Amino acid sequence: MQRITNNLLYHKKHSVADVMNDLTKAIFYEPMNGNVNIYHQHIQTAYVQIIISIIDPKNLTYDAISKEAALNTIKKLKALLANAVSTNAETIAHLANLKFIISHALKR
Repeated sequence: MQRITNNLLYHKKHSVADVMNDLTKAIFYEPMNGNVNIYHQHIQTAYVQIIISIIDPKNLTYDAISKEAALNTIKKLKALLANAVSTNAETIAHLANLKFIISHALKR
């Protein structure tokens, strides 16, 4: 993430926020049309856990710009998941789990 930020200083291409937005769209928006298959469930859960690890105040690996972009991403995901609907039991459970993980992380 620091490399992306440094690259932005010289080339003004993609910011950390741009990269996270692109990843979020690829991981969540396309698969959210209907039922989320098991592969997307694993990817979505891993992505949420990684983003949460970035915003953890104890994690000093990431710079402030990365933490800010990660926090914004988590808040966008929370809003997206609040409107997600499915009739599939596995997808319902998956969405509930993601909502739980995100709400728990934001309470810290």
